[in-house]
Amino acid sequence: MIFMKKSNILILILFLLFPIGLIIHHLSIYAAFRKGAFEDLPQALEAKRITSVLKSFHHVVINGRVRLVNQVQNTRYVARMPINISIGNKGPMLDVREELSPYVKTAVRNDTLYLWFECGNVLDWNNLTIASNGIKVEGTSLYSLNADSTNIEVGGIKQHSFNVNLKDVQQAAFYEIQVSNLTFGAERSYAFLISGKADTLEYRLVDHTELHVQPAMKIGRDVKVAESNMSKLNIYKASPQP
Repeated sequence: MIFMKKSNILILILFLLFPIGLIIHHLSIYAAFRKGAFEDLPQALEAKRITSVLKSFHHVVINGRVRLVNQVQNTRYVARMPINISIGNKGPMLDVREELSPYVKTAVRNDTLYLWFECGNVLDWNNLTIASNGIKVEGTSLYSLNADSTNIEVGGIKQHSFNVNLKDVQQAAFYEIQVSNLTFGAERSYAFLISGKADTLEYRLVDHTELHVQPAMKIGRDVKVAESNMSKLNIYKASPQP
């Protein structure tokens, strides 16, 4: 009969206890979920956020490039951090994930909110890219938006005119837009008008830009200011009901 060494027995016991412990942990979380006891779930499952009150603004300028402040040449990297902008009764305010907060910089001058990113080094920038789904901006009304090298989602614009200028934006989505005049300029960007209404859409699309108007976004008339050969406007119609 072959006997195992005590050290090997201990290793085997620990090896078996680890998966058993994981199973018990997940079963406890599942039981809490089924009972609706969400407050019992581990805090690690909830991302901590920091909310700050901003001065009043009606225009937004976003620079999505990350400035490395400790570098000799102040090299800038493009983070394309997703940013959500909405109109509501809680604004003006900024809401960010806790780990992202040290890198997000804002200033309000001349009725304009400026938002940009600063990091100490490349390692900080790498940490920044991990913290996606991190930035929310809320205002009481918004007349214009200028965004460079970022991804954005904008909702709830209800006023007479709204002016948009995009540059190097990989994805932009606009929903629940209710305006008389929508002026839309974009360069090397990809954008969607998802829902809402604009009596007039005046657009300028250059250098490999696409603007897609979904059926839920009603356009009274569209006026082309400029459109390069490698850019296009697509207006989709709702499918007829059978």
